Amino acid sequence: MCYKESETIGHIISGCEVSAKSEYVDRHNKAEAYLHWNICKNLVIRTSDKWYDHQADTVSTTETHTVLWDMAVQTDRHISANRPDIIFKDNMNSTCKLIDMTVPCDKNVSSKEIEKKSKYKNLEIEIQRMWKRKQR
Repeated sequence: MCYKESETIGHIISGCEVSAKSEYVDRHNKAEAYLHWNICKNLVIRTSDKWYDHQADTVSTTETHTVLWDMAVQTDRHISANRPDIIFKDNMNSTCKLIDMTVPCDKNVSSKEIEKKSKYKNLEIEIQRMWKRKQR
């Protein structure tokens, strides 16, 4: 497809630049929607019966939790990586979890994990300060 590497299964499903423009994004968004649907179901937030029919709201709340979907965080200082896929706020325990997904091939899992953690480190620090939250 891209003529850069052998067309192995691993390359086609998670390494080919041609597929990255559409197939990878679609797979990422479906996995993210499934995760959001599960979070909402566990918090007893209204969801569709089937995860693949789930239309995520930008903000979903209960008395004790807030789930933000694909929403930029306004900060006092400029932070370029300010839009994780999901932000899970536990208001009872004053904690916050930033969730940003990737669907890499097996050989890239470690490097992608490091990449995501470093990408959102400044946002994590700013959220702790602004929202008076602990990271989990």
